[in-house]
Order: sequence, then C-alpha cells, then structure tokens
Amino acid sequence: MMNKKPLKIIITFILIIVGIFVLSHLRKYLNVTTKNYLRDFETFAKPVSEDNNLLKEFKRLFKERIVILACEEDINNDNRKDIVVISKLNDDISTIALLDMGDEFKTTEPIPAPKENQYMKFFNMDNEGAIEILITGEKKGQVGYAIYKYEDGKLIDIFGEGMEDCC
Repeated sequence: MMNKKPLKIIITFILIIVGIFVLSHLRKYLNVTTKNYLRDFETFAKPVSEDNNLLKEFKRLFKERIVILACEEDINNDNRKDIVVISKLNDDISTIALLDMGDEFKTTEPIPAPKENQYMKFFNMDNEGAIEILITGEKKGQVGYAIYKYEDGKLIDIFGEGMEDCC
C-alpha cells in the first residue's frame, strides 16, 4: 500500500503557491482599482467660491434655497460660463442651471437631485455642441447618477441609473 502522506504534502504545497500567486494578483488589482477610483474622484467639478457672480445671482433669484453644491461650466456652448446648482428648499433637493445669456440670466426648472454626497462632472460625451453634466450622489447608501444635457431651456435626462433610489 502506498503512503498518502507525501501526496498530501505536495498538494498542500501546490495550493499554498497558487494561493500566494492569486493573492498577489488580487492585491495588484485592488490597488489599481482604488487608484483609478481616486483619480476619477479628483476629476469631479470643483465648487465655485462664494464670491462667484453667477452664484450671487442664483442666491438673489432663489433666496429661499440653500446651496449645497454649485459648479461652473459653459453648458450651452455659447462661450460664457454658466452655473449648475444643487440646492435645498425644505425637504426638496433639486438641480437648477443658471445660464449667463450676456444681457440676462435664464434658469431651468428644478429637477430632482441626490439627497446626500452630491458631485458633478462636466464632459463632452459626443464631442459635439453642448457638454453633458454628470450628477451623482446617494440617499441612505443607495447610489445613483444621471447624465443631463441642456436643450431648449431645460436640463434633459439622457441617461441614468439609480436616481429614483437616491433622490
């Protein structure tokens, strides 16, 4: 009869080597994924300062709203900076855009916004015309996002996921 002890030792040794190899690759993957997430996190739009003229105009027009996040970008492709604001009125948290039209300002109707941890990012998904606006956030741990585009005086939801759970 053959002794099974050396076979068990060899199999255990092979499993340990495979485990170390897998763990090493898993650590590299997790490290890269974390770095990518942090890099992407850093590319969210920076909030405007309190002395921003568009923010001052928004606060003048919407005295009753509390500003949560306000970011500036040209969202209608007219070479003038506009401002996208997430603000609160009672329990309602909404996104409103204020557009600088040169001699006047235009605002969009409020649309639902995430309740907590809101962030914005501006990008040109189709490399044409006006840029898109990514709004993300959460509500009680439920994460959602939506991509909007300014068209015909409105912020149009062109794609999103989970916003119904976080707004």
